[in-house]
Amino acid sequence: MTKQRPSINSSLFYLKNNQLCKTSTLTNPSYQPTSVSYKSSKSIHGLQDQVDDVVQITRNNLILGLERGVKLDVLENRT
Repeated sequence: MTKQRPSINSSLFYLKNNQLCKTSTLTNPSYQPTSVSYKSSKSIHGLQDQVDDVVQITRNNLILGLERGVKLDVLENRT
């Protein structure tokens, strides 16, 4: 089973009319995928998988936090 690695692109979110909106993606113009090469060992691959999992969980938590903030703003505006 192969895991999908996060892409280099990242997205920004902003609040518009009490809704969470996603901007276009940003890229790093100086990124060169062939700039670093190394032989991957099983332990490094396993560690990278764990880091990728933590990064994905962190991203999901940030998105959930932003969505919760939007919902709280909407609720506050109703009162």
